[in-house]
Amino acid sequence: MPVCPVLTRILREYIKAEGLKPGDLLFPGEKGGLLSGTVYRRAWSGARRKPDAA
Repeated sequence: MPVCPVLTRILREYIKAEGLKPGDLLFPGEKGGLLSGTVYRRAWSGARRKPDAA
């Protein structure tokens, strides 16, 4: 998915600072595993809202 250069830089810096390796989770769940479907739905729902509706 295309991402703006500023976000790419932020993510690369975060990955380096956290020492993440291939296969590590960028956004782990509460207990270190995958994020739940509920978390994804809430995030996408919030992202779809108009800025003035937040």
